[in-house]
Amino acid sequence: MEPVACGQCGKCDDAMNMFVCSGCFEFHFCSEDHFNQHPHSKIEDAIHADIEANPFRKLRTSDFSDALKQLAVDYTDAVDRWVEMPDKYSVIAQSSISMFAGKVAKKREHALATNFKDFIESLNEAMYDETLEMGRNRLISPSNEILRLISADRLRGSKEGKKKAWWQFINTLLAYKKTDNKKAAKTELNQLAVRVGRVLGGGKE
Repeated sequence: MEPVACGQCGKCDDAMNMFVCSGCFEFHFCSEDHFNQHPHSKIEDAIHADIEANPFRKLRTSDFSDALKQLAVDYTDAVDRWVEMPDKYSVIAQSSISMFAGKVAKKREHALATNFKDFIESLNEAMYDETLEMGRNRLISPSNEILRLISADRLRGSKEGKKKAWWQFINTLLAYKKTDNKKAAKTELNQLAVRVGRVLGGGKE
């Protein structure tokens, strides 16, 4: 992240090491004392009205790696069952839903869990699409909603970076059913889940 300056003393540091106003997210401070000394700590308007209990906080970093690793396991297991018994409809387990939702603010957990469930239902259908492009198109709408909720949670990192990371993981996931070396593909997905999970949570790859 770009360095920011303390609103009181002017000291510059990476934004992840500074405190930021929980109302407007525009003013940074290097310490609680400097926040209290600054006129911004006394401001009273609509966007600052509900932050008395937590007037400032450090920008949060989450990590969706474990949830994505679980999703990869759920998906590849479903594909493997289908390959072994192609006459039966295989369903992706939903083990990763609560793991994924639990990484965002409480007020968004339910919405993200609901949308992630919708995403998995679409992924169930995508598993049977003939081409990667067909599957990808099926997942655009639920993916956009997931990315919107993650970005709205003020986790660090750019929206575009999260979008690129997400689709790198999804494209690799969808490609699994056509690969000949399933073992190597699972290893690649596991490694990718760690990197992409960090990016989605606002961390660095």
